[in-house]
Amino acid sequence: MHVVVSFVVAVAALTGLASAHSKYSGECPIFKPMEGFEWDKFSEGKWYAMEKFNTKQMKCLVYDFGDDEFGRKVEQHSQIKLAKNLLGVDNKVKYTGRLAAPFSAQPAKMEARFELNILGKASYVVMETDYDSSALVCTCQAKDFFLWTFHRRSCTILQREPIPDPKLSADIRTRLNEEFSDDDIAFDHDFDRVDHSNCDYNDNGKGLNIDVGKIIGGSDDEIDSILTELVESVDDLSAGVFGDDDVEDREKLEKNLQLPLKDRNPVV
Repeated sequence: MHVVVSFVVAVAALTGLASAHSKYSGECPIFKPMEGFEWDKFSEGKWYAMEKFNTKQMKCLVYDFGDDEFGRKVEQHSQIKLAKNLLGVDNKVKYTGRLAAPFSAQPAKMEARFELNILGKASYVVMETDYDSSALVCTCQAKDFFLWTFHRRSCTILQREPIPDPKLSADIRTRLNEEFSDDDIAFDHDFDRVDHSNCDYNDNGKGLNIDVGKIIGGSDDEIDSILTELVESVDDLSAGVFGDDDVEDREKLEKNLQLPLKDRNPVV
């Protein structure tokens, strides 16, 4: 029985991350980048996502911006509620996106590419920040499908502390609604509050730890090792709830669970 739980947890962790967007017909709204943006100040320290479009499955969502040998990046650390409900433990998922700023005169107007986004790169715009307390980041991606154009968009309200600030969120929502509209629907209607209660933000090995980048970008042997470890970890955690597992089913799962691979880090 709990081999089924293993599969559900793995799929939820890998697909739940890619669903925090709202889909609409037409082209992307034009998100205006803030003027005078300073990447070094913005990328220093953690940002806690307090509200985000369509993100009910995630909690404890943290953004870490920074640089490495490939350029700018953003790491999203979160926990998937589904796994906690099934197993009674927290899990931690790391999801990395590559960022690029192609316009030197507008450093807040970036492009992003994430491992699970099969549609390719998307806009990634810092619309406002004071660097010390809050920020608003919006992203969008438009695609043509025959004669129909659609787009996926998401906005995130970030704070330096994981403590809700209703007035700050209300002010940001008001500014978004004044600048954009969806016919008779307020632009901010897709925001969900991110739960930051009882969060463990430390990398201490507790619960399940899933690095999407290692799974998507690793070699065959590395992926086999990671998936086997993931399944075995879930099995160990759920054994006390569901009893002994079916060995044959577990072996089939470990053999058949496959994910798309990439040969190298994505380049925007």
